[in-house]
Amino acid sequence: MSNTQEVPNVRAKVENKGNGNGQAPEGQHDIECTICGKPDRLTTEQVSILQGRCAKCYKEMYREAHRERPIPCAGCDEDFEPSLLKEGLCAACSAPPLSDSDPTSIIYSARGGPPGAETTQYNLTGHLASSVVPEPITWIWEQKFPAGKLALLNGPQGSGKSFLFIDIAARITTGSDWPDGAKNTMGPRKVLLASTEDDEADTIIPRLMAAGADLSMITIMDKVEVLLLVRNKGGNITQQVNKGKMLLDLKAHTKLLKGLLKKNPDVSLILLDPITAFLGVDETKDKDTRPVLESIVEALEGTKATLIGIIHSNKMTKGSAGDKVKGGSSMLGVPRTAWSVGREADDREQRYMALIKGNVLKKETGLSFTIQNKVVDVARGIEAGYVVWGEEIEDNANDKLQAARKESKDAVDKKGEIFKVILQEALADGPKRSKEEIYPLAGCGKTRFEASTVPRNSLVSTAQPDKKKVCVEKTSSS
Repeated sequence: MSNTQEVPNVRAKVENKGNGNGQAPEGQHDIECTICGKPDRLTTEQVSILQGRCAKCYKEMYREAHRERPIPCAGCDEDFEPSLLKEGLCAACSAPPLSDSDPTSIIYSARGGPPGAETTQYNLTGHLASSVVPEPITWIWEQKFPAGKLALLNGPQGSGKSFLFIDIAARITTGSDWPDGAKNTMGPRKVLLASTEDDEADTIIPRLMAAGADLSMITIMDKVEVLLLVRNKGGNITQQVNKGKMLLDLKAHTKLLKGLLKKNPDVSLILLDPITAFLGVDETKDKDTRPVLESIVEALEGTKATLIGIIHSNKMTKGSAGDKVKGGSSMLGVPRTAWSVGREADDREQRYMALIKGNVLKKETGLSFTIQNKVVDVARGIEAGYVVWGEEIEDNANDKLQAARKESKDAVDKKGEIFKVILQEALADGPKRSKEEIYPLAGCGKTRFEASTVPRNSLVSTAQPDKKKVCVEKTSSS
């Protein structure tokens, strides 16, 4: 029997509440259930069927008695209801072996939940590698940014990340070739842009103009409008209630992104500045971030669009360039390419774009660049910065990070040596009873002197530079 069989004669509740004196009316009887001990009022017919049990307990016992008993699959020995077996085999065991003619199938099935009362079935599906048709990688910028993938530009504040993605957007919209000599094979294509940090009227648009972008090919994404759909009993929408606007939230709105790209195949680039503002989750929690990033990757699959997200560096002073990417491990693990943007350690005007990660790249060189200004609207005196590209660089992001750390260490060592000279001169005629006696002898004020520290057990230089010059240098670096 099916476990959906109806329980006879006990489906309807007895509605008659009695004759006013608390006694059951004629033809009905008050009983105490022999199983649960609760009172119930039954008809004469129900009493004869239920045999001392209340309607609720009888229903449960009846259903249990007529429930399908699981039996083991002849193939895997897992227990299944008989109705789910085909010739004694479960779906996984009865499925034909994978073949080129039917490359996708269930490899194995298992159930989750208490034994005999499982609530979930899991089907592990798979497909043959021979069924996959190889495809070449397509690029929006060859050996820099592959099409249909997620990419990152990482760097500290003021490093030039926004200028770079503005330059990339401008070249996409005009079909211009790339600064390393790579050809723009796609021609002019559209760009979607969203930024929470720069004002579009006085910063983004002037920079796009300075970079030579075709503004008619760029859509600046505003907020997402949320409408509550009211339906009638027939399921038809009868009203739309405006619930306001919210920032694009890729945790909730990936379907919007996927549908937009499907409807607009001429979109080649999506720029998010910073990407963390649009994730809808705490980027430092990997278990929350990874599903969102993977849903973005899924939305980009099969398209010619690349999503480049700007992300700020964290404040870690140790580790690799990859460790400097703010957020959990998935922030670097899911994107196919990631580039570090920064300033040269020995020349702050010179900047670079150096590779952090490039799973699909054959060429790992970066590029140097500077930022210069130009007037984009003479009548209104509007000026904006733009990228001036330099030479290719062989250094990757780790090389640049090590150079910056060495430069910083050398600067600290130099300051320490200067302080040693000051201290040596102050103590030239012997020890002093208190530090206050040292200040005037060193030629520096108390605050300036205390702002410095000297390592213990350090050697004192024998050099004797000009006292005033040393104090000025020390003051500027304190």
